[in-house]
Amino acid sequence: MSNPTQNQTRPKCYPSFDYRRTGFKAISDTILISTDGEIVPSSLKTSRSGNHGKRQYAVIPKEYVMYDVERSNLGNVYIYIRLIRIDEQCQIETINEWTLYSGKIITTPIEKLPQFIQKVLLYNKEVLPLFDYVYFF
Repeated sequence: MSNPTQNQTRPKCYPSFDYRRTGFKAISDTILISTDGEIVPSSLKTSRSGNHGKRQYAVIPKEYVMYDVERSNLGNVYIYIRLIRIDEQCQIETINEWTLYSGKIITTPIEKLPQFIQKVLLYNKEVLPLFDYVYFF
């Protein structure tokens, strides 16, 4: 006999984040990574030009690592790492946040992050936008 709670599936949540990539090399993007290191698949809907849009995820309530990057047209770069929790009501709660890069300088070296977040980032270093600003391959 099976437990009734085992048969219930967890509800899906659909958070979305702004996306931008312009011809002037400006970037705004948010990548969700599961705590085991896998990048969460997303759906990207862009404008006709492809420069602006929304990146949407279909996730279950649990903890994720959020890699959030922005580069302005002037070349100022901002890279944030957040450990987030998505609850059963699909609300995003930030558990912890680190600024890796701000403007033109590294503010938090990767070595200062918790070990499991370091591993998650380094495992995905080839696909994370602007990661070369904080990690020199």
